Amino acid sequence: MLFQRLGDGDTSAESQLFDHFYDELKRVAQAKLSNWERGAEHTLQPTALVGELYIRLTAGADLASIESRRHFFGIASRALERILIEHYRQRSALKRGGDRVRVCLDDVLDALQASQTIDVEALHDAIKQLESISRFQADIVRRKFFAGQRHAEIAEQLECPLSRVESHWRVARAWLRRELREET
Repeated sequence: MLFQRLGDGDTSAESQLFDHFYDELKRVAQAKLSNWERGAEHTLQPTALVGELYIRLTAGADLASIESRRHFFGIASRALERILIEHYRQRSALKRGGDRVRVCLDDVLDALQASQTIDVEALHDAIKQLESISRFQADIVRRKFFAGQRHAEIAEQLECPLSRVESHWRVARAWLRRELREET
């Protein structure tokens, strides 16, 4: 009903959409921010991240075209990725000659040890490169890392078998591992 109202051009449905998913978006934002390297100075808070997401999606995305929860979280995960990458690029640029910010990839690459970190920009570049090979696999990685979704939730939203998501995740994870190790 809410998505239909968006499609019909009801602008009040935009804020209701975010009200409806606010708690879930904030939980995802908290989880994503907690994945950034421990000890790093965090200037971005979950509430601010969701607020920025709201501003970007209501200003730039065609919310009237959103058809489902799946579609909304797909758009939201890409927007969260851009917000986080831009934020950490700006912070790195301010640190004249400082190291790039690194993230812990526990949630993305299950098999990597908890202490291993990678460069945020390297991850972003690797996902973009993966997208040119397999859009489906890149979408799974984005949904797991930037939207905090589990395999079952991804399968439900993408309307495909869980086994397909799991097999594509294994391939994407192996590919990312190789690409990100080559970066270091």
